[in-house]
Amino acid sequence: MTWSEIEIEEGVKERARQRILEGKVPLTNFKIMIDQQSIRDMQRTIDLLTNCLIGNTTLLKYNNDRRLDILYSSIQVEVPLIKEDFNNMNYEEIFSFDNKNLLQVLEALNNWVLCNYSSMKKFFTSFHDKNDLDEDYNFKLLKFLNYFRNFYKFWKFNEKKAEIKKFLKLPYLFHPLKISPLFDYSNL
Repeated sequence: MTWSEIEIEEGVKERARQRILEGKVPLTNFKIMIDQQSIRDMQRTIDLLTNCLIGNTTLLKYNNDRRLDILYSSIQVEVPLIKEDFNNMNYEEIFSFDNKNLLQVLEALNNWVLCNYSSMKKFFTSFHDKNDLDEDYNFKLLKFLNYFRNFYKFWKFNEKKAEIKKFLKLPYLFHPLKISPLFDYSNL
């Protein structure tokens, strides 16, 4: 049985009060925060090991899930106009010369790829095609890939236009193409 957040906070605070009653040095706020995080980490580890033992997950799947969650949440935060669930995104509206924020979106995407390329590479190089993916996180991953697919579709459709030249200074946008066959959009 795991403790709730309230139980963790109260348990650590009680331990801190007990130390004072015993005449020991009081815990600092930092030490209290560390103790709380330690309990959360132990609970997460016990939960993970239990789920591995009963066959609900594997360490590889857990690792991949965490990497995808980090990539997925960071792109949502750092790149403008990305909705939280990617569900109702109008890609034609985002990747269009009519979008007055297009340069801002592509600069943010370029910076995001620059900062997250090694994480993307670690995650995506273990997959060779969509059949390698676990259905539990297929949805998130496909939405993530769909964002890039629509960007590359926009680029390919407009690569001969003069307006696209101002985006040539964003070299990292095409780095994901080198990571994995999952980024192979040659059939667009």
